[in-house]
Amino acid sequence: DKLKATSERLEKVEAQRASLETELSSARLLNETQEKHLEAATQQLDSAMASIEKLRQDAITKGDSHASDLKLFQEHAEAEQHRLTDIIKNIQEDNHKLREESSRLSIEVAALRRKEASTEGLENELREVHTEIADKN
Repeated sequence: DKLKATSERLEKVEAQRASLETELSSARLLNETQEKHLEAATQQLDSAMASIEKLRQDAITKGDSHASDLKLFQEHAEAEQHRLTDIIKNIQEDNHKLREESSRLSIEVAALRRKEASTEGLENELREVHTEIADKN
C-alpha cells in the first residue's frame, strides 16, 4: 500500500512537474513574444524620437531662416527709411533755397518796376522837353 501510495504521489508530482514545465515553456514563449514586441515598440519609439528631433531641428532651422529673413528685411527697411529721410531732407533744403531765390527774385522784380516807373517818368520829361523845344522852334 505504501508503495502504491508513493507511486501515486510520484505520478501526481510528475504530472504537476509536467504541467509546470508546460506552463514554464508557455511562459518562456510568452516572454519571448513580449520581448519581441518590446523590441519592436522600442524601435518605433526610437524612430518616433528621431522624427521628432528632425522636426525640431527643421523648426529651428526654419526659425533661424525666418529670423534671418526678418533681420534682412528689417535692415533693408531701415536703409530705405534712411534713404527716404535723406530725400526728404534734400527736398526741404531745395524748398528753402527756392524760397530764398523766390524772395530774391521778388526784390529784383520790385526794383525793376521802380526803375521802369522811373524810366517812364524820365521818358515823359524828355518828351515834354522835346515838345517845348519843338514849340520854341
